[in-house]
Amino acid sequence: MLRALAFDVRLCVGIAPPPLKLTLNECVDIELSLGHDPGATHSTHSAGQARQKQHTQSQLDKENHSLVRGVPEFWCEVLDLAAESWVPINAYTGTIEHATSLVQPQKRQHCVFPYIIGLDLNNHIYDITRRYAQDFTNTTRQRRLESVDSKVDKGAHLWWERWISRWAGSIDARDKNECKSTRMEEEAASSAMPKRIADFAKNPFYVLKRNLRQNEIIYPDRPVVGKIKGESVYLRENVRVLRTTNAWMREGRQVKPSQVPVKQIKQRAVTARSKIAAEAMEAAGGELVADLYGEWQTELFEPPPVCDGRVPRNDYGNVNLFAASMLPKGAAHVPNPNARRVCKELGVDAADAVVGFEFRRGQSLPVVQGVVIPREAFDLIVDALREDRHNTSEKRLAEIEQRTLKHWRRLLLALRVRADVDASFARRSERSEGMSFSTKGDKKGKQRDLEHSSPNLDERTLEERPDQVQDTEADDTEAGDTGGGFLA
Repeated sequence: MLRALAFDVRLCVGIAPPPLKLTLNECVDIELSLGHDPGATHSTHSAGQARQKQHTQSQLDKENHSLVRGVPEFWCEVLDLAAESWVPINAYTGTIEHATSLVQPQKRQHCVFPYIIGLDLNNHIYDITRRYAQDFTNTTRQRRLESVDSKVDKGAHLWWERWISRWAGSIDARDKNECKSTRMEEEAASSAMPKRIADFAKNPFYVLKRNLRQNEIIYPDRPVVGKIKGESVYLRENVRVLRTTNAWMREGRQVKPSQVPVKQIKQRAVTARSKIAAEAMEAAGGELVADLYGEWQTELFEPPPVCDGRVPRNDYGNVNLFAASMLPKGAAHVPNPNARRVCKELGVDAADAVVGFEFRRGQSLPVVQGVVIPREAFDLIVDALREDRHNTSEKRLAEIEQRTLKHWRRLLLALRVRADVDASFARRSERSEGMSFSTKGDKKGKQRDLEHSSPNLDERTLEERPDQVQDTEADDTEAGDTGGGFLA
């Protein structure tokens, strides 16, 4: 109806997917729905805990009541051109409501929808959750589903942003105003500091020292943006990751000389060699520790350059190439598994390029990807690899051709043998046409029938009917020649 009056209207939908983990309230609700007493299995609980459960159940009933009666799943919003804002309208009651109160009937209750999307006339979808969720950063954002591997995505919730961007329309003048207001809402949400200590653990903007990991530190230690229950609150952007010397080397950096480690932690024994070293240290009454350094204590690793056509190597005879900046000056990287063989045939100096490590059977083994060669030999090796690939493909095609011809030869031989067998059986069937095959048992049966059918048969009777005896002898002779009906 509003679109018929030339209003810009969006259909809003609140999405609440089932969570991956159950909360305490949901566990209590499930036990009550099954007819179980939540406190029956814990008879040793104190009276204070029992009162807390009663309060939890009453709060749960209120939330369920509000979810059923106070929060709609569908509504619409109309663009107010004068105020440059969207006005939500409850389609069930036909009233204009505030965005926050529409999905949060009570002040202490959070937004019940982790995702709220808006659908316009052109079927474009927009994420408008921040407009309706008052405490989006601390509560609603934590209820959203995270990706399987946040390290690959570099963000646990980027999957939703990528999906929603596929359905978003172009940004025109009207959408620019909305983007401006949305940006202001995001800045307001980011500036909202949590009011509970537990909310700082996953807050993307603020952090407490108690929530830091073992290899993290706040650097610089200022500014302190606030306090909560006597603890200082810092910006999460000042959190730095600490690494060991080997870990920084795998990032393409080396620790500067005469640097004092920022922190020392107990070293984890992962490989078999480190486990032996840890056991030996414990037997001596000590503890194997790892020195951690910050990024401000490191610099880019610069390997020695290529000299006289020789590639510089490490202690193991390889070249560490964990980053592009670790390639020696005057060298080139050829990531081809056949490069070492070709370099050996042409007499070009080459060293294995170690690009990482992998753990197998309790050992840390290097991952080799190609070789590092002098830059002046790069074109020669590339042309040789191209020719080697061409020769290899031709050899493979020749093998396939030989194998194919062998299979055809076998097929033709089988067809020839089959034709010979069919022709032999055809000649045999023409010769024995109209004649029946009999076995030895059949011949004995015929003789027995002849003897018992005419017990008074004398020589005169046989002389009167000699044709029957001759036919019988002919049948016996024919059956004997055929070998019982099969080729002898």
